[in-house]
Amino acid sequence: MLNAMMSVFSGGMRIGAMPELHDVLGALRAWQPDSPLADVCEARLLINQTEWREAANLLRHVTSRHANLPVVSALYALCLFMQHDDEWRRAATDAVDTGNDTAIAIVARFLNVPNDEAASVHGPELSTRVLAAIETTHALEHG
Repeated sequence: MLNAMMSVFSGGMRIGAMPELHDVLGALRAWQPDSPLADVCEARLLINQTEWREAANLLRHVTSRHANLPVVSALYALCLFMQHDDEWRRAATDAVDTGNDTAIAIVARFLNVPNDEAASVHGPELSTRVLAAIETTHALEHG
């Protein structure tokens, strides 16, 4: 359900349907007040607006209430990466280690790791390349 809603929100953001997305957020909060879904979608809106700190704070809050959400870890890693916070590596590695294709693709995208979507190259091969990119980025920054 989370991945499907993230896709809907991504599509809505691409076409600029911001007022409608805010309406959907309100409905989600009323429908499932304890679900992380509305917070994650709000974080996506903040990310789309490059509000990295606010999005990271919201995603940190989601993680504290709902453990083991790979997409949340990946989005949190993105926010930390954009803020030049070294903790992004831990969050990115945690996201990739889950094996969740969506989380891996998010990390791959912000690290500019090529992802051959036409050939459906996910799973172990993409995970390995993303983990190598995390390590390479670390070595370049500290080498």
